[in-house]
Amino acid sequence: FFDTIFRSIIMRTQKLAVANVTETTDDVEMMEAVVQKGVGDTNDHDVVCVAQHPKPDVHDANDELLVQVFSAGITTDDLALITGERIVEKYPLPHPVGTMVSGLVVSKATKSSSKFEVGDRIVAWTAEGAAAQYCRVSIKDTFKKPKGLTHSESIPLLSCLIMYQSLKDLNLKSGSKILILRPKDVDIIVATTLGYYVACHGHNVEQMKLLGADMVTNPEDGQWFEAFKGEDFDVVYDCQGEKDSFSNAKAVLKKGATFINASAAARAEASHVSFVGKALTGVAGIGRKAFGTHQYTVSTCRTATAAADLRKLCTVMEQPQVRCKLDQIMHVYPIDRCIDLLEDLQQHPEQSCTVLAMVKEQAPRVDDNFNFIDDSSSPGPSGSEGWESDDQWRHQLSLAGPDGEQKKTKMRGKRIVQVGAVSN
Repeated sequence: FFDTIFRSIIMRTQKLAVANVTETTDDVEMMEAVVQKGVGDTNDHDVVCVAQHPKPDVHDANDELLVQVFSAGITTDDLALITGERIVEKYPLPHPVGTMVSGLVVSKATKSSSKFEVGDRIVAWTAEGAAAQYCRVSIKDTFKKPKGLTHSESIPLLSCLIMYQSLKDLNLKSGSKILILRPKDVDIIVATTLGYYVACHGHNVEQMKLLGADMVTNPEDGQWFEAFKGEDFDVVYDCQGEKDSFSNAKAVLKKGATFINASAAARAEASHVSFVGKALTGVAGIGRKAFGTHQYTVSTCRTATAAADLRKLCTVMEQPQVRCKLDQIMHVYPIDRCIDLLEDLQQHPEQSCTVLAMVKEQAPRVDDNFNFIDDSSSPGPSGSEGWESDDQWRHQLSLAGPDGEQKKTKMRGKRIVQVGAVSN
């Protein structure tokens, strides 16, 4: 009851704040963006729409970069901010949506000591709103874009980095049993590719099987902790952090096993853990609490090791059989179809590869030795000239089928067309 009242007050306050905003564009450089103006239905033009928004500036006081956005990742956390299911303090409206970005560095703070330079291609998290022509990112949340992936394909790397780090910390052996509750599709791909025995509990049973899950259950079939009772999992990984999921997980975890809460709320809480609390855990950014013989872990991304982990994760994602799966789950929309994107995400919350393409990009190119050339991100010619059709891109010409065997590669000049290299 009180939560409902509090939510109503917050939504009313945000709507009043938006109503009191005077739109002045004098002496302010504007850009196109997917802008959240209020809280409510995604189909309401007064809540979210494509609109002009002030172009951000980088501040000399902070180590920041200004990025031209090529692809923006939209998640269920972003959707929850729009619908009001998730309330965040100090979230000014209007505000561009999106938290994950892949693009080109166009400027940096004059006093920045950053290793990034203008012209670098990067992937990053941002609190400034990724679904725009430009966004501002912090150096500590920014990494070099992998050469072998397009900008749109790089977005899922950020989505599954938290899971990759969490599992890596546990030093699990190949064949270890993992139960993923309400999994994102890319999480299943990563866990199965790393050689774990993966069980999943979610709505899209056929999709989970297609992505390689060994066991699956559907919420309509009953409680997951009853269906998997006695399986003795090494890890239970909860993507949404539902109430009582840790208590219920004890029925399926083996002695000394680990439960991981990777929900947005848990990560936000963990980010406010004191320095002393972090020091006691032994791993910065991870909050651990002991419950009997089980270990409860709040999973967050550790920026201290994220760059190295991202490179390792990229080697996983570039494997032929993984790119085949990645191609199946990519959902890429142009900016003028942003509402369709939000509706798609609302109907299929398990999607972690929902991407807004701000700039149409070319495929990765290779040199004569088949090494990737990092110029794939350059915008192509205006109009349709120079672009292959979507059918040509999606046709599996080159790398591998489900069995992982090498297949014939077709070269177009020096450009290699591969499974998963999709025109966005």
